[in-house]
Amino acid sequence: MNDTVNRQILLVEKPTGKLGPEHFRLTKGTVPVPKDGEALVRTRYISLDAANRAVVVELVAEKKRRGVAMVAIVHDDEIRHLIADRIVDVTSFAAAA
Repeated sequence: MNDTVNRQILLVEKPTGKLGPEHFRLTKGTVPVPKDGEALVRTRYISLDAANRAVVVELVAEKKRRGVAMVAIVHDDEIRHLIADRIVDVTSFAAAA
């Protein structure tokens, strides 16, 4: 993997029906340099809908079995408890910023 390329998948059109590749665009740019108090994070997996849920849970479980450490922002409480070994509530961080 080339760590000098920042690949972004952008939603270019909100679907009215089934989600498809035509709703996204891949862009490439430079990797930003984090400032004080910021962190640079690489996204490995992202789930866009409920149909991907089981696949993503299994991918995360497979990586964990291999000893990979991950940071995830998970809004689904059920999935968060399925995949997390440790949960950090970041809601208090905003008040400190």
